[in-house]
Amino acid sequence: MTSFTILIVDDITSNIQTLVKFLEEADQGYEIMSAISGQMALEIIKKKTPDLIITDWEMPQMDGLELIKVLKECPIGMNIPCIMVTGMRTTAEDLQVAFNHGAVDFIRKPVNKLELWARVNSILQLKKAQKELEEQKNRQLSMKTLQVFQKNQFLGEIDERLNNYILNLDPKLRPEGKSILKEIQRQINTDSEWENFKLHFESVHPNFFHFLQSHDYNLTPKDLRWCAYIRIGLSTKDIANLLNIDYAGARVSKTRLKKKLQLSAEDDLNTFLLRI
Repeated sequence: MTSFTILIVDDITSNIQTLVKFLEEADQGYEIMSAISGQMALEIIKKKTPDLIITDWEMPQMDGLELIKVLKECPIGMNIPCIMVTGMRTTAEDLQVAFNHGAVDFIRKPVNKLELWARVNSILQLKKAQKELEEQKNRQLSMKTLQVFQKNQFLGEIDERLNNYILNLDPKLRPEGKSILKEIQRQINTDSEWENFKLHFESVHPNFFHFLQSHDYNLTPKDLRWCAYIRIGLSTKDIANLLNIDYAGARVSKTRLKKKLQLSAEDDLNTFLLRI
């Protein structure tokens, strides 16, 4: 059974206790975390990303809408589904406001246990299916990327050997040999391969490049390639081969990228990018 983590956010402890009790009675093995404010919830999420957030609407300082808005603007929270719980804002207009801010569902108080179970299960099963599909597409993209690299490496070796061979050809035959070389070099067009990769990558991760470029990270095109390759699960060694640099140079590049993304020494670059 897949274990899901749920974060409950409510400034009233008894409300949290009720939701915890109901979710435990569902007997689905949920790992349940709780926060009594939006600010506390954000601190928890920095350390561990929940699969689902159930938040009260009316809370002091940072209400449920504000919490969801902040989450949708940061990489670690933008993909976490949120259920809004409320006892006061229960009209159709209120429901629309919650959806407009990024909530995926809406539960009225007093919370009905069976309704809670159904809504939570529906959202988590959808999230599970989406994650499995994303992982499958990432694997396919990784395999295709490495296959293209191997093809280019093979053609590069042929290009080098053929170039040496042409130098020893009869001058009358050299134009035809150079024509063949030109076609091989066209097939090793890495810029074209990158554009094809980007097209497929953005169909799987539509917000990835937008998020990185909308923040003050000053990332170069090469930095963005690094980020994308990490996001699909390629190893540092594989990325070094793709970018035609040695392993030591790749580690230096990775350290520089981490600094550009304003990550601390304790932060993990791969984890950060996988959350986007």
